[in-house]
Amino acid sequence: MAVRDALVIATSTYEDARLKPLTAPGRDADALAGVLADPSIGNYAVQTVLDEPAHVVGGAIEKFFAARKADDQLLLYLSCHGIKNSRLELYFAARNTDKDLLKTSSLPATVLNDLLNGCRARRILVLLDCCYSGAFRPGAKGDTTVHLQEQFRAPDGPLVPRESDGTGIVVITATDELQPAWEEDAEEAARTGRGQLSVFTRAVVEGLASGRADRDGDGEVSVEDLYHHVLDEMLEAEAPQTPLRWVLGGKGTLTIARRADGTARTASRSPRPTGGTVGAELYAAIERTALALHRTYGPNGRPFVLPGEDGPAFRSQVTAEVVARLAPPGGYQALGHGLVTSLVERMEREAGDGTAGAVLVFAAFVRALLAALADGAHPVRLARALDTVFATAEVRLDAMVMRRARPDGDNDREAIAHALRTAVTDERIADLVVEAVQAVGVDGLMAVYPGHAPGVHLELPRGYLLDGGHLTADGTVHPAQAPRALPDPRIALVSVPVHSPEALPPLLGSAAPLLLVAPEIGPQVAGALPPASGLAVATRHRGPQLREQLHDLATVTGGRVFDSQAALREGGRRAFGRAEWVRSDGAVTLFSGTPEREEVGTLLDRLHGDMPFETDMVRQAWLRERIAKLTRRVALFRVAEETAGGRGSALSRTDKAMRIGRLAAREGLLAGAANAFAVLGERKLPVPKGADERVVAGALGKALTEPVRVIAANSGGDPDEVVRECCESWPRSSYDARTGAFTGRGRVLDPVAVQRSLLLAVRDAAREFLELV
Repeated sequence: MAVRDALVIATSTYEDARLKPLTAPGRDADALAGVLADPSIGNYAVQTVLDEPAHVVGGAIEKFFAARKADDQLLLYLSCHGIKNSRLELYFAARNTDKDLLKTSSLPATVLNDLLNGCRARRILVLLDCCYSGAFRPGAKGDTTVHLQEQFRAPDGPLVPRESDGTGIVVITATDELQPAWEEDAEEAARTGRGQLSVFTRAVVEGLASGRADRDGDGEVSVEDLYHHVLDEMLEAEAPQTPLRWVLGGKGTLTIARRADGTARTASRSPRPTGGTVGAELYAAIERTALALHRTYGPNGRPFVLPGEDGPAFRSQVTAEVVARLAPPGGYQALGHGLVTSLVERMEREAGDGTAGAVLVFAAFVRALLAALADGAHPVRLARALDTVFATAEVRLDAMVMRRARPDGDNDREAIAHALRTAVTDERIADLVVEAVQAVGVDGLMAVYPGHAPGVHLELPRGYLLDGGHLTADGTVHPAQAPRALPDPRIALVSVPVHSPEALPPLLGSAAPLLLVAPEIGPQVAGALPPASGLAVATRHRGPQLREQLHDLATVTGGRVFDSQAALREGGRRAFGRAEWVRSDGAVTLFSGTPEREEVGTLLDRLHGDMPFETDMVRQAWLRERIAKLTRRVALFRVAEETAGGRGSALSRTDKAMRIGRLAAREGLLAGAANAFAVLGERKLPVPKGADERVVAGALGKALTEPVRVIAANSGGDPDEVVRECCESWPRSSYDARTGAFTGRGRVLDPVAVQRSLLLAVRDAAREFLELV
């Protein structure tokens, strides 16, 4: 005869002093055992194992799964510390667990997996209320296919095992693989008088005892009902953990309890506007990435570490690298991870900074939106409210700017340098960037290229700059090759590839050097030019940008652009441009001593006139670059290190400092962006009139405090206390994470433009999230 058996295991006390005693597991076990054993609800025969050593826990589980019949229905509940070793393997702690001897003093997750796989019962539910429990994956040895999207369907019928009922192993975890599991706040438990339970188990027990877990109102609680009820409850409670569900071999329905009165009812909540599974899976990937970035964030951030598959462990504090490493294989979680990836790429492209903060704010914002959706809010209405709320937030943020920095003022110069030193932790690079901004202005062109001398060096050329280096005699270009110079050259500008030496014009005399500029130049052509008086430069641009750059260069040098090899061959003396000298290396070519031409002023007037009407951001940037080159407002950072690794690091720091410095000079600074965001979220956002706008504003207000909360946590501070102090003391003083105190001296300064980009990027990512759910 088929049976319904439950094994409830909980461990609160531990002999290893490094394992904190827990309050909830004992109460969790009693409460859950009560509802499971109730004939009108679970109707399970329940066995309880409390505070036992590992061999007793393991033996009880092995005996529980042994000698079973196919029609038996089993439920295993485990509440204890979850521990990971250096290879991130999961272990369930018992009373005698020694953190240095996990394999022999605890229950390895692999052992539990083997016992599940070997059990003959076809209906098994496992509830894991442990830290990092999402690291547990059910499946046979070597089986990497876990059926995440396979769902049970609920048929009609009584709550007894029968052949037509569904089969499979289902695991519901309290967290994902990176999150801790939380106990209920002791004060809240005392206020309600219900005893302190874990957040996860409380949702399970109350859902079964009250009948609210019967989501579809058919009088029975399926695993789908229970999972979505628990997910909604934890989102509503804003618990910083994400329950996951794993299904192996799912077929049909798996009913685990009935409502106490045994009758169907109307669901207690308004149904989700869309499937809860989609939002949960999207959020799981977003939150997983945000949690990984928690430890990397702020002055006291630490590297994120993952074991290597075939080599050393992966460690990094670079947001893009961590995000890329955490990419899930597919499904809805891959979509959620894609939202984070796009968010990071946008921040790098637009601001060069703020990537980790953007992910933290986005994850907290999505968590609050999901709680609102669970309460019946509609995603389309919330999406419509985003623009209004974020526009208000942007206006309020702009009003919080402490100063409009001008790079020509000593005080402002030092403020920008201070902000850069904080962002890139390199004083020399920070000072060079400030010097460049002061020299070329906020609308000047700053670019990073390979250098020849070790270190980072600043060049302020006073000529027209062309992207593209000269070819060697074999027709190749090496980025770090030595520069060559031509005095008083004739300049041939060609808009088509030049592959035949016969296309070269007749030499204009032995004392007339020739510079050939074209999008492609064949090696035979480069070799045919006289070594001492000929130079070939291949441009980097193509299409419209190629034509426009050649036109600009022709205007500067007084030449014309040849549109064919034949035209180049037949061009007369006046068709060539002139310059006093040209200097070219493997990256750029500089034209110096070009005559002042009226045509250049006319061209600049036209470009300035086109700027207000250009709506495409890429074209706007290209127009600004053309104007900067024509007005000689160009700063070059030459970066070279002794090793390739050093070069990459220096290039990255210089590029980041360059972007931040320009933004800081153009739009101003904030006294500590994380502090300012906390103030904005807590006090500066107005309460909108519309219901949906209020929901979005409330969610954003909570999300904006997340950066300073994480910084405080990484510094050993109390996040709530730090947020409160921020609101009272900003901008007079800011939280100094290195000392754990508030100080007005040497405080962090951040460009407001980075934070504005963060707001807009989070807004657009949230809109896409709401479209997906």
